[in-house]
Amino acid sequence: MSLCAVFCPLLLCLPAAAAVLEQLEIRAKPGGDVVLPCQAGLGGAITLLEWRRPDLKAREYVFFYREERAYPNYQLPSVRGRVEPREPGMKNGDVSVVLKDVSVNDTGTYECRVTVSFTEHNKTIRSEVRNLIHLTVTHSGQTTGNEHGNLGLVVGASVAGVFLLLLGVISCIVYRLKKKSSYKPPADASVVPVT
Repeated sequence: MSLCAVFCPLLLCLPAAAAVLEQLEIRAKPGGDVVLPCQAGLGGAITLLEWRRPDLKAREYVFFYREERAYPNYQLPSVRGRVEPREPGMKNGDVSVVLKDVSVNDTGTYECRVTVSFTEHNKTIRSEVRNLIHLTVTHSGQTTGNEHGNLGLVVGASVAGVFLLLLGVISCIVYRLKKKSSYKPPADASVVPVT
């Protein structure tokens, strides 16, 4: 069985496999700031970042970033002025956001969807990462102890998804190059070898 036969179908499935990497649970107390973690992976350009509240079924975003700028006018009124990127410039693929002065009304599901573009051999490869986070803001009970969530798990899962995607692409390229170099034209009866 060839490498491409194994990896090319896997490559087609990877965006779906990497789509929802993990659902994190974060607990916080009212009045504090909470980091909603998301990692795009290293390398590549962040072309689109959407933070949404799918449980609200609203058209507005928690945070929206495209073409190297944020669009605060697209934000939900309930979070406007309270959300900002954790890393200015989103260095090292960190697309986490800080939700400030949380209240019980901020309890719910948050979805991070980020699209990253890579250029490889004059071809643009796009990779999408999605994370779901459930935030519970309550007066009683314990917080997670780490209000930033389990960022290590998100980083590891995101990097693994990007690595598998690149491995599949490289395998297909290697297979095609080997196939091309081992190509032998069919024997033509009209051609007589010169001796």
